[in-house]
Amino acid sequence: ILFDEVHTSLLRRSIRTTNLALMELGQEYLPVYKSWRLNERNYGDLVGKNKKQVVLQHGVDQVKRWRRSYDEPPPPMRDDHAYHPKNDPRYQNLLDKIPHSETYALLFPR
Repeated sequence: ILFDEVHTSLLRRSIRTTNLALMELGQEYLPVYKSWRLNERNYGDLVGKNKKQVVLQHGVDQVKRWRRSYDEPPPPMRDDHAYHPKNDPRYQNLLDKIPHSETYALLFPR
């Protein structure tokens, strides 16, 4: 398999996987384009929390709606959240673009 270029998210695991795949294929020379738009859905204030604790706090039905609904967002990530993008140098120039929570309706266009 020969590629012309590679696109990946800004997530560390995605970048590592990209690098490993390119090394295995002997194609480390290819340009790699990274974009936050390829990151997984932003679950807002739920990021980093234990699913069982979230279910106990909000109820199983509400958690299912947040996870499966097309247009019902999880609670937005607070500015003081440990995983807020402002605490990560990868996102310093993107803070006005990254949502504090996402639905699939917001995710798909990006």
